[in-house]
Amino acid sequence: MIDKAEDVLRNWPGDFVQRGQDPMAWSYQAEILKSAARAVLRQAKEDRTTGVIAERWVDAVYKSLVGTALENLLKAIMVRNDKSLIGKNKGVYKIADELKHHDIWSLYANNDARLQNVVADDGTKQVTKEVLSKDEQDLLGVVEDYVIWIGRFPIATNETAFMKNIDSVKNSELASLSLDEFDALFEATYMKLMSLAMGVNLKKTSMPL
Repeated sequence: MIDKAEDVLRNWPGDFVQRGQDPMAWSYQAEILKSAARAVLRQAKEDRTTGVIAERWVDAVYKSLVGTALENLLKAIMVRNDKSLIGKNKGVYKIADELKHHDIWSLYANNDARLQNVVADDGTKQVTKEVLSKDEQDLLGVVEDYVIWIGRFPIATNETAFMKNIDSVKNSELASLSLDEFDALFEATYMKLMSLAMGVNLKKTSMPL
């Protein structure tokens, strides 16, 4: 057992870099989070005895898991395009600052070429912003706040951020969606980002763009 632990420690840097540079690893984590989100949603639907309380309870937790799943896919696309985001810096293995934060919308909207310009396995060039619909792009903006704090804490880090985030969620065009409608939008967004991360040419699939 001790020898095995020593082997793990000895091989950790390589495993860290290999796993971090593999879009499949980030995509697999996204799949786990997606399954967890669906489990939470399913439980809320099954527990009809609590009525509205169940939906209010599940909303923030579910959307936090949705956002974290999408975050992993965005980061999978980035490491697919730039392996140097994971590696050695000043003698220490670490991930780049671009991958450390949870600002999903910022990650997407800053026009980083590593996220926006994706080359499929067949060599076809694809642009993420041209693949996602307006609602799918808006979804990234909405779930960002749930990932950062709404799905985890009762308040944000300060009152200004608290009011700004609450208002942005309330004023979103997606605010009126039922959980089932929201989940359908999540599924469409998820499948497109997963396909990009895996090098699929979306123009050759039946997936609506």
